[in-house]
Amino acid sequence: MPTFTETPDREDHVRGLPLLRTPASGKIQACITSPFVLGCYTHYWGGRTVPCEKPDCEACNASMPYRWHGYLSAILKKSHEHVILEFTAQACDAFDDYVKHHGQLRGCAIECYRRPSSHNGRVIVQTQPADLGQVTLPDPPNIPSLLCKMWNVPMPEVSDFHREGEVSRKHLVKKDEENGSNASGFNPADTGLQHTR
Repeated sequence: MPTFTETPDREDHVRGLPLLRTPASGKIQACITSPFVLGCYTHYWGGRTVPCEKPDCEACNASMPYRWHGYLSAILKKSHEHVILEFTAQACDAFDDYVKHHGQLRGCAIECYRRPSSHNGRVIVQTQPADLGQVTLPDPPNIPSLLCKMWNVPMPEVSDFHREGEVSRKHLVKKDEENGSNASGFNPADTGLQHTR
């Protein structure tokens, strides 16, 4: 029997947030709603980005390289659509600097573009505090839950991505450089989803 309501469940709106990457040409202008970047190691496998699932990771077993991706939620400037944005570790350096000066990312206005303007061009991120005036930002979505649903993988334990006892992204990147992208002595999945500072 159907259940009729005057408005859809709020959670239904959140489930369908699109995932955006900085385009080859043009730019993304948005206001961040997440307090911090949250990220994990990923592979490009089967024609799409998927999380590294070591110790039982099909992509790792096929010797596919992995890299760290960071995720945050934001409201697009023109459409006011709530989206999830994906960034590489290098692009997230701008967010680290912003957090050092402002404590968190929520309310940060960003402009992202590639230089040179190509699919593999370096992502440039410019940040500044947004002039929100009387605007109230929406609550950030549960990014780990949304990503796990999108990737069709189980949700990790909550303790895996709490800020207490976290492993910083810069430490992980340094370990990559020391051990090589597929070093057998380093398991990227040990860290789970991690906040950056």
